[in-house]
Amino acid sequence: MAQETLEEAAEKYVENFAMSVQSARQIGFKDGAKWQQERSYSEDDLRIAFTEGHDSARMKGSYKSNGTFEEDWNVWFEQFKKKEE
Repeated sequence: MAQETLEEAAEKYVENFAMSVQSARQIGFKDGAKWQQERSYSEDDLRIAFTEGHDSARMKGSYKSNGTFEEDWNVWFEQFKKKEE
């Protein structure tokens, strides 16, 4: 699935919308939030990627586990997840 760049999304946005400044700001905010959300990874996506890397590193002997897979996942996920301010 090809993802459009921020520049492409902005060009499409400008071409397709002609409205008042206030309406454009409201729609722009919503469209920006939606665009960002679509580019984000779900926790399931991250777990799959972590599993692949974890298994590959263990098979090569380049990874020393500190516990079970779940413990390793939890440590990694907590370290890198976005913190709410």
